[in-house]
Amino acid sequence: MDDFVRGTTVAFDYTMDIDGVAVNIESDSVQWILKRSKTDSDAEAVILKEASKSGSVASFTLSPSETDLSLGQYWHELKWTNGENVYIIDSGRLNVLDRVFD
Repeated sequence: MDDFVRGTTVAFDYTMDIDGVAVNIESDSVQWILKRSKTDSDAEAVILKEASKSGSVASFTLSPSETDLSLGQYWHELKWTNGENVYIIDSGRLNVLDRVFD
């Protein structure tokens, strides 16, 4: 996940695979979370979304109201749960940027 501009629509996809082989995730849980601090609880997250799933692709769309956040640095993580298996697919920091257009 890359930096994004606040108050805009943000759409992104992840393709799930194990050892390079695409895996059907339609019955799995795939969630993306955004927190101000890594130590915040999940209940304190500024965004927590369940993916729309098709085949091996997890899709997320954040609305302008969801991305209308304070400027600055946040922590994000993508979690894929398949039965008892839990995979962290992506994790790191991103920046919420200010708009140039009014």
